[in-house]
Amino acid sequence: MDFSLEYYINPAGVVSAGVFQKQIRDFIFASDMGVIGPGVENGFNGEYAGYLLRSQSNGGSARIRGLEVNYQQQFSNLPGFWRGFGFFANATWLETKGDYRTPGVTVNEVVGFVPRSGNLGLTYIDYGWTIRVQENFTGRALNSFNANPALQLYDYGKRKVDLSVSRRINSKFTVFVDVINILGDELGLSPYVYIPGRARGADRFSPEIKSGISARF
Repeated sequence: MDFSLEYYINPAGVVSAGVFQKQIRDFIFASDMGVIGPGVENGFNGEYAGYLLRSQSNGGSARIRGLEVNYQQQFSNLPGFWRGFGFFANATWLETKGDYRTPGVTVNEVVGFVPRSGNLGLTYIDYGWTIRVQENFTGRALNSFNANPALQLYDYGKRKVDLSVSRRINSKFTVFVDVINILGDELGLSPYVYIPGRARGADRFSPEIKSGISARF
């Protein structure tokens, strides 16, 4: 079931909102099967003792409910320099519920679905320039199912700001610079076990810069 509304703004823009509900059968999810034991009968001919075994399984049924809102506008009705600006923002809220075929266990989260996410940004397109600043937000999400709630794995919520700048030299060549995660926010963190203080790892990623020349022939 889907229902959406859209309203178009002069001279170039749109506001929209939508709600939906999906039913999924035999959904696939990741789950931790426990630590591999020692000995030749551990299922791996005695190898990989102490490793954590993760597998994928089929669940029963899942229900996904959601709300999406979106706003985009190009301010081309403004005079001079200002006409090149544009703004966009969108957000998604999900409510999920899944049957993991574990007796007595129904979880109000489905692996692979992010309950809260959104983007917002500012653009400028004029005089040969294309500039885009965008922030992305992703809330915490279930990473791996376990019948014991205290052993559930979750992904941390993340925010990331990217900057993209390009300048058209002529009809064929454009110079560009992209800065990914310009504020150096923590990304790629390993999942945590049930509470944020029980992290599986401590990965960190610094800002990434890409630059070059693109050509069209």
